[in-house]
Amino acid sequence: MSDLHLLAPVGREEPRPRRGRSAVLGIALVLVVAAVVWLFVNLLQGSRAEARTEAALGHSAHAAGDCDAADRHLKSALNSGTVSFLDSPVDRAALRAERVACEDLERARHLAGREEYRKAIRGYDDYLASGVARYRGALEEQSELRIALGRELEAQDSQLRAVRQYAAVMTDAPQTDPARTAEKRVWRLYERDVERGSRKRPCAALDPARTWTRQEGEALAPVRAAAHETLSWSLLRCGEQRIARGESAARDGRYAASAFRSARTVLGRAAENYPGTRPGELAGRRLDTLPAVTARAQSRAAEVARERLRVATIKKQVRAALREGGSLRRPGRTGDGGSMVRLTVRNATGRELHVAWTGRETDSLTIPAGGRTCARARAVTITLEPGDYSFAMRERGTWSAGSWSFPDKDFTTCVK
Repeated sequence: MSDLHLLAPVGREEPRPRRGRSAVLGIALVLVVAAVVWLFVNLLQGSRAEARTEAALGHSAHAAGDCDAADRHLKSALNSGTVSFLDSPVDRAALRAERVACEDLERARHLAGREEYRKAIRGYDDYLASGVARYRGALEEQSELRIALGRELEAQDSQLRAVRQYAAVMTDAPQTDPARTAEKRVWRLYERDVERGSRKRPCAALDPARTWTRQEGEALAPVRAAAHETLSWSLLRCGEQRIARGESAARDGRYAASAFRSARTVLGRAAENYPGTRPGELAGRRLDTLPAVTARAQSRAAEVARERLRVATIKKQVRAALREGGSLRRPGRTGDGGSMVRLTVRNATGRELHVAWTGRETDSLTIPAGGRTCARARAVTITLEPGDYSFAMRERGTWSAGSWSFPDKDFTTCVK
């Protein structure tokens, strides 16, 4: 009993040191875990802040057009602050899209340096349409490329294709230096194609002017208006020009029906397409008088043709008389005639006398029968310009002819 009594207290007091050590170890473990968590949280927060900072630097570099620096920062932002169980501190999809957009921009610049303008322009289109484009100078760079391409197309005589490039600059980048340059080049092309030749060659200006009126786009509205103005006047002037051509042909003995038909067509277009305008009204009035003008030209052409046939017949008669007929006596000089030749022909044959001549002038006449003596003969005075002439006279089917030079004197001859 006594031994057990002595051992009992010892058995109750042994576990106390063990529980103390366990508590110390637990507290130490908690502190270690807390330190690790604190360190992890701080590192994670720093990494996430760094990701946001890198993203901001990438955006800034991109906006400045420095795509190399932008790519480095954006790539760093994508690799920082990412934990699977937490939301990303940055918009990773947007950053990836921005990197791709920068690649498009750099590729377009590379193509521009190789003067592959069309591919470069398409590259800028891709960049600007990406939705994440930040570089504001991209549009101006593309505009400069369009102007360079336009100049190249001008050199290849592809003016209208060049105009489309210039119009794109005027539309996409208004009020900029490239837009002002593009506008000047558009007007210069218009002046060269249409305006310069519209007065001297209005008919040739019709197709170019009509083409310019069909150019689309709000930026080209002033040029279209100018082209319509030029086209309306060119239609009127072309109609007038074709009428003048028809009248000229009539004076030459030819009736140019096609000239008057084409005049009617272009004047009709002016009156129909531009009513209420000065050229449209003038074209309408000209159309009203065109039938009478056409009839006069037709009559004049027939008259000239008949006269030409008459003159040709006279020349043929005189040549035949010189070859086969008898000889005429040279007319005698009777006095000074001033600046003209006055030749008096007396018909003493007793019969009708046909007289024909050719030289500086060609004509013929008939002297009626009269007396049989030179004093009593019927006489006619012919006035001519000084020069060389051939005369032929026919009485009862018999021709006589002669050729002489007549100075500015008076002459007379009597035919018996």
